[in-house]
Amino acid sequence: MLEETKRFLSQFCSSARLTNEEVFQNTLEIANDIAKVNKSALKSLVRALLRPIQSERFISVVENPEHKALPQIVTGNFFFDGFSETIKVSHYLLKPTPERKILLNRDIILPTPWQKSRFCDALSMIGKDKEKGAWTQDDNHSVEIWFPWHISFVKGGNHSITAGILAGEGEIVASDVYDFSPIFEHIKCDGKYYKSTDNGQILGEVKNIRIATAFEIGRLMI
Repeated sequence: MLEETKRFLSQFCSSARLTNEEVFQNTLEIANDIAKVNKSALKSLVRALLRPIQSERFISVVENPEHKALPQIVTGNFFFDGFSETIKVSHYLLKPTPERKILLNRDIILPTPWQKSRFCDALSMIGKDKEKGAWTQDDNHSVEIWFPWHISFVKGGNHSITAGILAGEGEIVASDVYDFSPIFEHIKCDGKYYKSTDNGQILGEVKNIRIATAFEIGRLMI
């Protein structure tokens, strides 16, 4: 048993020493293997990478003092933090808006619950067998979805949408739909930097390796 414990700790410490570039390459190897069999299954891999980020947003309002939770996501900074001013996000907005349904119990949706009392009320009262009943979309809910990753950002209704996600019920129609598929002609990521495909210029440094890897998986998804 002692030897097994030593081997486990050795393997754990070894994996903990991986550089971001190694994590990036290891994940993309898996992504390429998946893409060869079933490209649509890459959505599940993106969910696996981003699920911890979703959970952090829920936990932040629980663990921190009032009004000290994580701030609202600036969507342009999600992938392009540090060089978002060079990306015309609005260029990728689809008009007229196609109908895209988002399943709260499956898809990656990133809300920002920020007030403890509203968080408590939403979780306590919204859902099947609760006072306000099963989760349904209303006029307060606003969500934008980004393709090809199938990532959604909450613009309104943060607390009630959080309740729906954690209850594992409900669906919502996106208010705005973006398709960033053309962006891969102009930007690439190597696990350390985002770079221009035109001249190799460094646009920004990778700040979250899982987000960066999800970005590059988008290239395989199209």
